[in-house]
Amino acid sequence: MQVKLVADATVSPATRTATWINREGRRIFEVRRTATELGHPA
Repeated sequence: MQVKLVADATVSPATRTATWINREGRRIFEVRRTATELGHPA
């Protein structure tokens, strides 16, 4: 299993996305959070 992490600072508030990918390349789980949700000031 792989985890792909993406941070996007081009939007406000910035976002972070973590995607778990299985051996076949299929997404099995994904979590998206904004910087605000993670406790960073806006």
